[in-house]
Amino acid sequence: MSNKTSVADLIKHNKNCKNETSVADLLKPKKKYLYACNCILCNGEEVDPRTLKKHAKDKRLWKLNHNRKDQENAIMTSEQNLTRTNSKKQKIDDPDSFQLNNSDNEEGIPPDSFPDSFPDSFQLNEEENINTFSSNFRVPASKLDKNDDDNYENEEETDDNTDQEEENEGENIFTSPKFDSDEVFVMENLNDSLETEIILWLFKFQQRFRLTDTAIEALIKFLHIVLTRLNNSQFKKFPNSLFKAKGYLNILQLKMQLAVCNNCHKMHNVEDIVTYKKEGKITIKNCLHEEFPDNPTPSRRNQCNNPLTVLKKRKEETIAVPRSLYPKPSICQQLSMLYQRPGFENMLKPSGFQRKGDIYSDIYDGKVWKTFPFDGSTFFTPETATNHLGLLFNLDWFQPFTYTQHSTGAIYASICNLPRSERNKPENIIYLGFLPGPKEVGLERINHYLAPIVDEFLKLWKGWKVPKTYQCPGGLNIKVALIVGSSDIPATRKLFGHRSAVMKCHRCEKRSIYSGEYNKTHYGGDHNYEISTAESHKKYAHEWLQCNSKNSRDNHFKKHGVRWSELLRLPYMDPIRFAAVDPMHCLFLGVAKWIIKSIFVNQGKLSMEQLRVAQQRMDHVELPSDIGRIPPKIAIGNDGFSNLTADQWNTFIMIYSTNILWDMLDNSDRKILGHFVRACNLLVARFITKDDLKEAQERLKEMAHLIENTYGPEFITSNIHLALHIPDCCRDYGPIYSYWLFPFERLNGYIGSYPNSNRQIEPELMKIVLKNTLVDYHLTCKWTSGLLDKSLCLLMARKTVGSLALTEEREELQHFLSMRHNISTFSKIYGTETLPGQMLKPSYFKVIMPLKLRNFLCEWYSILYEKEQGEILGFMDLVVNQHARLQIGAEIFGSMISSLQERNATIFAKWKAANDESIDAYPGEVQYYFEHTLRFPEGPKTHLLAYVKWYKCAPSSDIRFKHNFMRPDISNTELWRTEYYEEGCDSLLPVHRILCRATKFKYVTIGKQNYLSIIPLNRKFNL
Repeated sequence: MSNKTSVADLIKHNKNCKNETSVADLLKPKKKYLYACNCILCNGEEVDPRTLKKHAKDKRLWKLNHNRKDQENAIMTSEQNLTRTNSKKQKIDDPDSFQLNNSDNEEGIPPDSFPDSFPDSFQLNEEENINTFSSNFRVPASKLDKNDDDNYENEEETDDNTDQEEENEGENIFTSPKFDSDEVFVMENLNDSLETEIILWLFKFQQRFRLTDTAIEALIKFLHIVLTRLNNSQFKKFPNSLFKAKGYLNILQLKMQLAVCNNCHKMHNVEDIVTYKKEGKITIKNCLHEEFPDNPTPSRRNQCNNPLTVLKKRKEETIAVPRSLYPKPSICQQLSMLYQRPGFENMLKPSGFQRKGDIYSDIYDGKVWKTFPFDGSTFFTPETATNHLGLLFNLDWFQPFTYTQHSTGAIYASICNLPRSERNKPENIIYLGFLPGPKEVGLERINHYLAPIVDEFLKLWKGWKVPKTYQCPGGLNIKVALIVGSSDIPATRKLFGHRSAVMKCHRCEKRSIYSGEYNKTHYGGDHNYEISTAESHKKYAHEWLQCNSKNSRDNHFKKHGVRWSELLRLPYMDPIRFAAVDPMHCLFLGVAKWIIKSIFVNQGKLSMEQLRVAQQRMDHVELPSDIGRIPPKIAIGNDGFSNLTADQWNTFIMIYSTNILWDMLDNSDRKILGHFVRACNLLVARFITKDDLKEAQERLKEMAHLIENTYGPEFITSNIHLALHIPDCCRDYGPIYSYWLFPFERLNGYIGSYPNSNRQIEPELMKIVLKNTLVDYHLTCKWTSGLLDKSLCLLMARKTVGSLALTEEREELQHFLSMRHNISTFSKIYGTETLPGQMLKPSYFKVIMPLKLRNFLCEWYSILYEKEQGEILGFMDLVVNQHARLQIGAEIFGSMISSLQERNATIFAKWKAANDESIDAYPGEVQYYFEHTLRFPEGPKTHLLAYVKWYKCAPSSDIRFKHNFMRPDISNTELWRTEYYEEGCDSLLPVHRILCRATKFKYVTIGKQNYLSIIPLNRKFNL
């Protein structure tokens, strides 16, 4: 038996071995050679050889020179050993075997891309060393004949020859090019001077009002002239240009930019393509990426051959400029900057406290946070609250130009450990990359942009040490995971490798049905579904990746509806569960718009004349001040409702639709609308219970059944089906406020509005947002002069009321909500209990009580404390502190004493009126809020109360629940009389009993009686 083995035999043998590879093996990231670097920056962390050598040469990174010399000597010894090892490799002496030339355009071609036979014209280079080929082709030693050891030596993976694992076979077609790891992780302290504070204020001024660089440079020059004239000795170093001002603050430059082929979207090292030469001259380099490198037919490998650069003249020389750039900033660098900010670690700590019970108030109450990474261990605990981070990531496209069609993609991540009021602020967002336009990247090619992001998250999942934090100057070991992807539905499917809704749902096994009559697909039929599994998705994704032609991939994709996604390289990734359904697009831009326009209007249930009547009714509605009014678009356009935004659809469905459309619809359409409005009322809440989710799912199913039975299965769209999955997403991630897209949509508009040069827009926008992040970091530092403390208020945007800032407050508010929802009229609530809020201005202090109020208070206290009124009078203060507004959590409650707050004065509360002992909820108008103190011998007690006028009940339940759609006592609105009950001690209400705000439609006439239609507002609309 011959000891010699041909390469063709090895290829054939390797293919047989490859078929035995498991899915788990395929999930493993490609092995990299890493070595410990002992410089002050790495501090023993393992880095690649290129970085190791670079750090050894930089004397600034070493405390002791002999340590640097030791590392240099170790590198030199390793290189010498490698040279000797390579010289010992035996050469091929079989004339039937061949050797591939390792040229630039063939580097890294996988072994299974070669055919079993070769044409006669194929020439072998017998002088080449077999090691050149075997670096790209590995055969596991255990699979070869023992005699093969005479011809092949296993390469050593470490200097101590102890670890000999094989690299994954084949080339990952989405692998990003290598780049220098030269990020700066430790932020330098700026000079604590008045000049520095002025420059920081100027850059914040530019950020706040989105000024151009030209405008801010003019302002810098003007200030330079003014300041030097006032005090030349003090301000002689004040910069006189924008360039010098940036240098004064050490503005970070974008460290990683990759050149992108604008045809196949393959990434390339910028330095490699701009320095590419032929015959000593700078030349355009073409993209040599092959889409199907494993195809045995070279012509079917789809080599790109697209030019990567353009040649331009600069002075007297020719330079190559990349056609397209992908700015991908360092995630580690951004995390390091956040950790060095004062207060950042304190904001992370509350995320470790998980509340038990049936209430979902934030992502911490969801199943994913409690059970991740789903292997029995717990990733998020009180002990790891500051160093185990869970991220939500988002992909979306926006138009940065006004008059030019150009779509820029943006990938963001927010830190879920932060309080909900903080996590989506621009200064706390992590920017993963801006995808270059002018068009959206298609299908699987987005993986080229995801690959370098996933590479960094693999590193962060294994563990990475932040060199320095505000609380830990010696550094902190952290682990980071992507736990939810929240994007619009097409982007979500593209990110995770799912097919569009034309084929199937991306969360379950429900497949669409084609309707020949309507020439479209639909999701009619059974509305029960079986959730897809991550294991099957990963299996089909890897099978798709192994297909070596376009036809085979298309056929596989049509059968299974799954493509490869680079996100699957993350070992914890669940492409089904993590692909959350965004309620903003699904419920409001999807289902709401479809029901109103495609069903009610297009099917002739609502005419344009009726829409004009609906618009007139809407014009007379007074909404609370923090709920935006809908522009008069209801009766505009061919089918009305012209270009409403998601937030406007939200407001229309949940506030207007029932009152203004009810008498225009027949019974079945009323039920469709009623079930949908009820489901939205339950889901669009800052706090939601398990029972609420169960009912919401039932209401959505009932709505789908009614639409199908009334109009046909063709009217069941993918959005109607996906809405059924939203309760499941809430069980995993808490209320929809935790993961819906309104914050990211605002961020897109914010970034897209920045002035720019209209050239290479993506790198320019990335530089702007990173500069803003750095400025925000420095503004959190302490400055001695006090200039920023007094002047930054001029640049602060008008505060929007958000959710509670800390989990302790979240816990407090949860207790408050459960208390006020479970009380009866016999429950004693004194008004002295802890309140997760405060009284707000305008306020009037030490106001002398009128006699009527004193008598009401005395009677109320005597009932509450079970004391005689005469005894109570001896403890009562004769003055009160009167307030016009009350804040509870994120909501602002107004009163009638302030004309600006009258729209916020209507409330619902569980309280008895006119000696009615029922525990029903009553609407009323708050006249004012006040604080009053009883001075008992054991100590004073201050009560927080509201003075309320209560509306009278309708004479019957049929009138009160006129808009019922299920049972006579269930309605999305209620009718009440316009008169008030007589004032008395029942007019005094502890603010803890307030259920929610409400809005009212005036004068709904039934017979000869006028009624108010009262709509509870149990959530915040413009979060």
